[in-house]
Amino acid sequence: MTKIKQITGLSNALALKAADADVVKKANNLSDLNPAAVRANLALYSQSEVNSILSGTTHAYSVADLAARSALAGLKATDRVFVSNDGDGKWALYIVSAITNGLGSTSTFRKIADEDIFANALTAEAVKTAYESNANTYAFSGAQKAKLDNITVATAVDLDNIRDNALAAYNQANNSMSVAQDAYNGLINKSDLFIESRAVFTGIIAEANMEFQLSLEFPVKQDSVPIVFINSDFVILSRFDANDNQIYLTVPYLVEGDDVITVIYKYAA
Repeated sequence: MTKIKQITGLSNALALKAADADVVKKANNLSDLNPAAVRANLALYSQSEVNSILSGTTHAYSVADLAARSALAGLKATDRVFVSNDGDGKWALYIVSAITNGLGSTSTFRKIADEDIFANALTAEAVKTAYESNANTYAFSGAQKAKLDNITVATAVDLDNIRDNALAAYNQANNSMSVAQDAYNGLINKSDLFIESRAVFTGIIAEANMEFQLSLEFPVKQDSVPIVFINSDFVILSRFDANDNQIYLTVPYLVEGDDVITVIYKYAA
């Protein structure tokens, strides 16, 4: 009996609470709340406030042609209008620079881009210049292509192997050159030790078959034999001493003062 009374009391209390103005009712869909206070508490904007904020923003439109642009309404300054056919079959982009009543027919439009400007800005020369301005990109000329055209590779080539063989050949050639240079330097050094000289004598008088003496400027090098001509005749020496500058001649005819005696000999440097 006590439980029944408790349940009855609870039901009555709930019914009274449901009639209370402070209780939010599901059926009212929150209409019994103060919208402004709720938005303020939740930091939310109303629809009218959002529309007011967006009323000054720029809009973009896309139309088929200039006639469709003139038919636009609700335009604002700085709105963008893309026209697919600007009268020449090409697209154009306009900005609304001034308005009167928001109609396209009474607004002022300024063209900021069109297909011709875009295409002309992307010339082959401009693209080439822009590309080659990047790091690690280089111009490729016709002269360079012509050089590459001269290279014919019919089968697969192992460039590493070619490089190694070329390097080995280079090293071998370099070694051979060093050996040749050393040999050349040796010859130069040796040639510097043996210098050839030519002595010319006139005014010498000698009887036939009588030995006479000539004094050279330098001593005759050991293991070398002077060559002697009287005028154009070859003459064999009678005798000479190595490392001495005296040589001796005997000829079977009279040597006169106008005869020219030429001695070619080597001496040590």
